[in-house]
Amino acid sequence: MINNRRYELTLKMLDSILPSKSTIFDIGVKNSLSSLMIQRGHKVYNNNGEDLDDNFNFEIPKDVELVTGFEILEHLLSPYSLLKNLSSEKLFLFILYIF
Repeated sequence: MINNRRYELTLKMLDSILPSKSTIFDIGVKNSLSSLMIQRGHKVYNNNGEDLDDNFNFEIPKDVELVTGFEILEHLLSPYSLLKNLSSEKLFLFILYIF
């Protein structure tokens, strides 16, 4: 059991759309959630901390089956350029919106 309920629910959704031991590009730097994905057998790539508003045209490795972005887009001034330049068959995004 994972201590963070939000991570637990996110991983449950991830499991429903992607087989185990898949290759994922998780937008943003390595974090607790990407570490949990690795523990579940996935191969996970991350960015290196570059400013995604300025450096939105990064290369996604050819073996990636899914691009994820968890609580990252709401931090960008304009996520459109980043989203437009993503090349992946599958995209799984989560945007935290709290009032």
